[in-house]
Order: sequence, then structure tokens, then C-alpha cells
Amino acid sequence: MSIPLTDVHIAEVVTRGLLAAGGSDSQNCLNVYHWIRGTTTVNPDKSNIKAAFVTNILAALYPLVSSDFTSPLVSVRYPEDADDQYTDYSNATAGSIATDRLPDHSCVTMVLRTNKRGRRYQGQKHFGGVPEASTTKDLLTAGASPLLTGWLALATAIQAGFTDSDGNVWTPIVLSRKFSQLKENPTVVIYADVKQVLVNKNLGTMRSRRVATVR
Repeated sequence: MSIPLTDVHIAEVVTRGLLAAGGSDSQNCLNVYHWIRGTTTVNPDKSNIKAAFVTNILAALYPLVSSDFTSPLVSVRYPEDADDQYTDYSNATAGSIATDRLPDHSCVTMVLRTNKRGRRYQGQKHFGGVPEASTTKDLLTAGASPLLTGWLALATAIQAGFTDSDGNVWTPIVLSRKFSQLKENPTVVIYADVKQVLVNKNLGTMRSRRVATVR
């Protein structure tokens, strides 16, 4: 049995990104975000959550990544309700940088530190489609285009969260799937509040995004 919207505190937002083929196959670039609202006075609306997320988070990402990167779908669900399905929303905006990009498996990594100890309460985000012009050898550099300050601004935006058009204030959390029970109602959601979002200046690697071999 579904839970009433008045009992919904947490929203899961998934950006279903895609890196266009650059000589081999295209690659999916998914990132999963969890947000919690402080009050439940006004019922949440998925479309309004999506719109506020795009305006405040994705809008800060697009100027930093290659035009090969798109996020054609943004999906929203309420993990506290085991019966709730993802609602998919189309999203046409693409990255802004038209110059050459790094290989698909290269990424900018952000670390989400929380108010709890243990690896189950630490999160990461991995952003693909990094322009070569953003780096010098292994590092993001302040003199690059787009500037390192842009990635730092994105980290600040994630940490700050957003307010949807219904007035719900959503702040970031790390949800522990290991410790939570999300398969059936009533669910048990274990999470930690995000207190700091850090940008790794060295480039990361996502092995799952490696393209197929070309000979």
C-alpha cells in the first residue's frame, strides 16, 4: 500500500546522462541524488522537484561539460514508498563545450561528506564529458576553460540544495542502501545529512564507462 504524500520526506533524483559516441559506442552516465525536506506542510510534486533540480543543479553543470554530454531523462521517485515508481521527465539541454573531450571513463569526482562516520555514509558523484581544455595533465586547473571555480560552484550548489515552486526546501543526504529496508512498506530509510561537498582536482576513472574496443 502506498504511503500518503504527507509522509514523504525524501526524494531520489536520477540524471540519466549520455555521452555521444566518439569513435566507439556511446556511454550512459548516471548520477543518483537524494534530497530531504525539512517540513511536510506542503505535499511534494515530482515535476516541481525536477524543475527546481534542473534550474539549480544541472544548470550549473552544463557550462562545464562537453557538448557530447546530454541528460535526456531526469527521473524522480520517493524511496520511502516501496511501491512508488520512477517518473521520467524529458530534458533537452546539453553540455556547452564544443572542443575535444577526455575519454568516456575520465570524470570529475565530488566527495559528499556527512555528519556520520563510515563508508556507508559517504557519497560520490562522477561527472563525465570533461573537456580536455579543463585540465593540465592529471589535474583540473584554475587557468583552464571552464575554470576550476565552475566545478567548485557546482559543489556549492549541491551542498546548498534547492527550493521547489511549492516552497519545499530540499537539502542533500547520503542514503545507505545497505542499512535501509526499501523493498516493502513500511520502509526503513537510513541516511546521513551532507555537510560538505569536495571537488577532487585529480581526474577520476569510471571503469563501467569504458567504450568498446575498436580495431
